[in-house]
Amino acid sequence: MRVLLLRPQADFSEHVRYSGGTHIFRCIAETLAEAGHDVHVLYCADKAQLLFAAMQSGSMPQLAYSQAVEGVALWQQGGITHHVALTDAEQSVADQLSSAFASFGTAAAGSSANAVTAVPLLPLVMQRMIDEATSLAKSNSSSSSSSSSSSSNAQGHQHQQQQQQQQQCWVIVDADGSQDPLAPGCASLFEAAVHHLNAPTHSSSSSSSSSSSSRVLLLVQNIHFLPFGDQGTAARRPGLLAAWAAVAGVACVSNFVARYVMLHAAGLGLQPQRIHVVHCAAWNAFGRGPFEDCGAVHVKQLPYHGLDTGNASSSAEQQQQQQQQRKPVVGCLKVTPEKGGWLFLALAARMPGVNFLGVCADPALLQAAAAAGLPNLRLVPPVAEVGQLLRHVLVVLAPSVWREAFGMVVVEAMLRGVPVIVSDQGGLSEAALGAASNVVQVQPMMLPLLQQQQMHSQQLGAPAAAYSCGDVAPIWQQRLFPQQPAAVVDAWAAAVAELLGSRERYEACGVNGRSFALKLLETQPQLLQGFLKWLQQL
Repeated sequence: MRVLLLRPQADFSEHVRYSGGTHIFRCIAETLAEAGHDVHVLYCADKAQLLFAAMQSGSMPQLAYSQAVEGVALWQQGGITHHVALTDAEQSVADQLSSAFASFGTAAAGSSANAVTAVPLLPLVMQRMIDEATSLAKSNSSSSSSSSSSSSNAQGHQHQQQQQQQQQCWVIVDADGSQDPLAPGCASLFEAAVHHLNAPTHSSSSSSSSSSSSRVLLLVQNIHFLPFGDQGTAARRPGLLAAWAAVAGVACVSNFVARYVMLHAAGLGLQPQRIHVVHCAAWNAFGRGPFEDCGAVHVKQLPYHGLDTGNASSSAEQQQQQQQQRKPVVGCLKVTPEKGGWLFLALAARMPGVNFLGVCADPALLQAAAAAGLPNLRLVPPVAEVGQLLRHVLVVLAPSVWREAFGMVVVEAMLRGVPVIVSDQGGLSEAALGAASNVVQVQPMMLPLLQQQQMHSQQLGAPAAAYSCGDVAPIWQQRLFPQQPAAVVDAWAAAVAELLGSRERYEACGVNGRSFALKLLETQPQLLQGFLKWLQQL
């Protein structure tokens, strides 16, 4: 099976695991390549980024230019072929003509009633990526046809079907960043992929105009960037909604995401059988172990008492005299506003008897932490190996205030026997596999534009969900993070104190969580086979 994975930009950072969506995308490529599939990853980058990535991976000698599309470089690493559409490659005469004809085609098709059949206008660099993907899909189709023909004569129809399954071409588009227009007046990467690379299906009334034998899947790792529902902030553009209606399938990282898509995309004709949950463990996203049992070491330090009754107003000098090295350490492995960063800082101020360690790269939170001057709060930059931090953290907090799609950090901590306290938002409790130490409420992130529209619709007697798939959408840039009420901060402080104040409770949470997480990883082969079986049924 040939697999093409598309995303607008690559992340060559050594701390890619800090960005969960990018990490999952990379793990999908590695897992499918290891399983023997022909994997190609396509993205955009400039020449400097390309050279850095090639040097970092030791692939400089393998760098070459695509024979099919000008301005595309490629190399192979670990069974994966990387195709990079260069953002700063010179534009040839052929490219200029191609862009001109594409622009003319889009203008001519502008009056078409079916948005998905219009030729998508793309920036040149993205057109190069789509052209490269189209070439890969067509070459795979030609190979499949000749192979199937010879096997049919030799071994019969059954072997021919097996051969065709092996020679299928699937295009997986990462929804994050792929649904926004690439430039004013242009289509998104997802729309272009469906138009050029998605073979029509009998199950969809709205189909693409593609003559390709490849099929397009959309990987959804975040509900906030979708073009529907009360939390989706992508513009409700006709071309984008038509692409959703025509896509072969939608792979969701959690049941929470799948339920959201089923609920809000039903009006687009997206049948439930085209939506499938693929757990992060299917892609070995958490590593393969062995995983150090940090909780078994931490439990020997317990119990700690009186942690939630400290006087947060005590002087800095008094706080420094509290023997910082003997305090328990509570951690948050990604401190951002969306993931409850302001609540994390409020907890540090509320509990001077506990040291707080957070991984943070957010400028506003870093500035606020520095201004607060709390001696029990330490924010560090992203690290390559999460296990290094968990050796020092007794409890992991996941206080997200947005609708978290899953929450990989929860499983990361549980694998190492470290208890977790999660918020009640999104798929965090699902990530805890029923073994979370506590699920605590938070005041959620607000999308005020949508709320105002809902209030207006209710005043007019319209249904509250009238805007969920309408022409308007909440604006991500206008999201608000309300100050957490004192009752919320107190509830989190009490949950932390309860865990650290009881050796028995701490040990039970750590042991149970580790057992659940290890059993989850054992199901990786079954999870992967479930995904592949779903593809065969589409």
